[in-house]
Amino acid sequence: MPILVLFALLAATRLDASYDVITTLIVIGFIPLVLDVIVFLTTLDLDT
Repeated sequence: MPILVLFALLAATRLDASYDVITTLIVIGFIPLVLDVIVFLTTLDLDT
């Protein structure tokens, strides 16, 4: 699901260029969270 959010943010940057800085900051902030979630989920999958 977070990947869809990132795509939505990227689409928003395409539609409204004035929010490029804000959306890039949001994306940069979300990337580590998404990676942490992915790693957490994969470790759970490996444990089970």
